[in-house]
Amino acid sequence: MGEIAAIAEKIRRPVALVTALTLAVAILRAVTLGAVAEGDGLARDGFISEGAAETDVPDGRRDQEQPNEQGGTDESEEPAKPDPEPESEPEPAPDPEPEPEPGSEPEPEPEPEPGSEPEPEREREKKQQSGFAFYVGEPAGVRYNDNGNVFFNPAVGGEGTGATVYSVDSGGETAEIDPETGELRILAAGTVTVGAYRAGDEDYLPARAEYTLTVDRAAQTLAFERPGESAVYYGAGFTNIARGAGAGAVSYSVVRGGEIASVDAATG
Repeated sequence: MGEIAAIAEKIRRPVALVTALTLAVAILRAVTLGAVAEGDGLARDGFISEGAAETDVPDGRRDQEQPNEQGGTDESEEPAKPDPEPESEPEPAPDPEPEPEPGSEPEPEPEPEPGSEPEPEREREKKQQSGFAFYVGEPAGVRYNDNGNVFFNPAVGGEGTGATVYSVDSGGETAEIDPETGELRILAAGTVTVGAYRAGDEDYLPARAEYTLTVDRAAQTLAFERPGESAVYYGAGFTNIARGAGAGAVSYSVVRGGEIASVDAATG
């Protein structure tokens, strides 16, 4: 028991010593911090605080530099400036389109799909022209040489404002027409068909009319150069030519007195 107590005593003494040292360090640390705090007040009067290594530090500096627990100073760092944003590089210019080679045709644009095209505007429905006809719808035939071989039968009626144009649809050897006035000039006996066309406008459709005209042959007058009776001697010749308006050949014959004389049928 005596030995155990001796050993315990030996162990207790170092532990007590360590405890005392630890307490002394803590007290010394507390005194040092208090001296520094008190030194802040004395430094304003020009005294050096206990444990301090600098003299008469300006208030602003002293405020900025305070001793920390590790013996250093806490210097207030200026706020870090943000790094400038890198300037964006300009976008490269697009490459120019290559020029087509000589002789090469550009590709045709694709055709729109069926049904994708907009519907065209519907045209306003136009009306039929009523009453457009020739003044004489079915003219009676005329005789060649009547009225100086001129026939006039204009087209009338119709509500449209389009111009009227006349034409010879058939029988061009019989007559010709003025396309603006409709005046018909007769050339020979025969049949001619005349048409009139009126153009349409914004409100009315075109209109058309026609008529047919028959041209009869004129009565031909034929006369001898020496009409009436003539006296000649027996054995002497006699010539008396007959002339007429037509272009046909003239033939001669003896009507009475065939026993007295004869005539050349071709020459008279």
